[in-house]
Amino acid sequence: MAGNGNSNGMKKGGFDFLKMLMLFGMVPIITAILIETFVSASRTKHSMEESVYDRLNATNMAFNHYVEDVIANAGEGIFLTEDADHTFVDSYTSENLGLTIFMGDTRAVTNLRDSKTNERLEGTKASDAVIAACLNGGQHYQSDGVMINGKQYYVDYQPIYTTDGRIIGMTFVGEPYDTVRSAILSVTTPLILIAVILFVFFAVLIFFLSLYVRRAPSLISEDMERMATGDIMSNSVAHSSITENLNMITAIGNMKSVLQDTVSRIKESADELGDDASEVMSLSDSSASGAAQISTAVNELSLTAQNMAENVQEVNSHAAEMDETVSEIGGNVESLNKNAGTMKNISRLASDKMKDVMTSSRRSVEAVQTINKQINLTNESIAKVNEAIDLIIDIASQTKLLSLNASIEAARAGEAGRGFAVVADSISQLSEQSNNSASTIRTIAEEILSNSEVSVRLASEIMETMNAEQVTIEEAQEEFEKLEAAIAESVDGIREIDEKTEALKDIKERIVNNVSDLSAISEENAASNAEVSASTDNIATSIQEIAERIKAVSTQADNLKEIVAFFK
Repeated sequence: MAGNGNSNGMKKGGFDFLKMLMLFGMVPIITAILIETFVSASRTKHSMEESVYDRLNATNMAFNHYVEDVIANAGEGIFLTEDADHTFVDSYTSENLGLTIFMGDTRAVTNLRDSKTNERLEGTKASDAVIAACLNGGQHYQSDGVMINGKQYYVDYQPIYTTDGRIIGMTFVGEPYDTVRSAILSVTTPLILIAVILFVFFAVLIFFLSLYVRRAPSLISEDMERMATGDIMSNSVAHSSITENLNMITAIGNMKSVLQDTVSRIKESADELGDDASEVMSLSDSSASGAAQISTAVNELSLTAQNMAENVQEVNSHAAEMDETVSEIGGNVESLNKNAGTMKNISRLASDKMKDVMTSSRRSVEAVQTINKQINLTNESIAKVNEAIDLIIDIASQTKLLSLNASIEAARAGEAGRGFAVVADSISQLSEQSNNSASTIRTIAEEILSNSEVSVRLASEIMETMNAEQVTIEEAQEEFEKLEAAIAESVDGIREIDEKTEALKDIKERIVNNVSDLSAISEENAASNAEVSASTDNIATSIQEIAERIKAVSTQADNLKEIVAFFK
């Protein structure tokens, strides 16, 4: 449906209204705070740097006058001696200021010390830029970021003049860069802190104002989304003190009222249209179905009448053939009657033969069973023979032991027992022969027993086969008996056919007369049915066109219901 498509296709992304309000509110404030902080910090830094330079200049001027007065009174070499006075320069160490007296381009007296050895940096040279500007050019030189012994300084250089106007050196006053930077940070940090506090204050203020401003549009958006999903009955909870939002809320309420009234009317009309279309379609379907059935029945009746007229002619022509066929059937029935009697006699003889075969089969089974019993008795006798053989082998073993003992006793008797030893030897040989004979007999008995078992198995298989054959013979006997009964029934049926063949001749004469009457009636029916069929086809075509148009109206009504059903 269109309503569902719009609802599902509604884009949920985009830039959030709250974020937009926060952005529009915070960007100017952030920009103003940043600019103000940057300007204030820059001015503070510049002011403090100017203050540093002014302080360095003032200190250096006093220091330069002091040096020039000492040189004028004591001479140019006063600061080149090893015991030069450092009291003045050291007095500024507590103020974190570095003071140096350059004689030429070399440090002669200074309170600056090496960070590793803690020795004074006396004897070191000034930079080329300072020498060019101050010593050679006689200019007042100030700068920042000047590296002295690995440490940055704000510096002030002034040339030292003699009474006759010559430049013989320079005075230096410097303050460490870190000290000045710390002072600048101590002043700018409160500015930055104030800026952060202002930023947080305005951010919170703008956030709550944005929430208040966004609340009404958000509720209006939710209300419109519910309308987009078809819900036009829910009451709006949006309210606002902003004129534009109040106008939107009022407009949405008016639109809901109009939609509710419109959808309600459309639903009523769609329901009525659907009911009317259903009734008309039902009637049209019934009429079309009835017309189609009538048309089909008339067409079938017309075809039947035409076919009947044609078939009547054929029946009339075949009636004569039927008379000849009935006569031939009578002759054939007499032949069948004779053949059936012959088949009955043959069946009876076959049944008697099957009984003889079944009797013979039973005797064969009994004979095989007797053979099987005799073979089992033979197996039992062979088992007894094996027992006797075991006894003979045992006696032979004992006899051999006795002959061995007799031989031992004869050997002890010496010459007197020699004859007894010969007898014992003969007994031992006889024992071995008996043992060998018993083993041979056992082997033969085992072969007989094995062959007997094969005979028993074959006899069992023969018995199973003969039993199966007996069952088959019994089943064949039953089938022959059924065949004999069927043949008897066939003979009786043939006799009945012979009797009814005579009745067919009278029925044939009646059929010929009736067929002539039917031929004239069927020709008249065929002509009438053709006219009715043409009229029925026209009615069915009109009803079909009406049904198709009613289906189109019903489809439109269903579509209208489906569209309106989207709204709740």
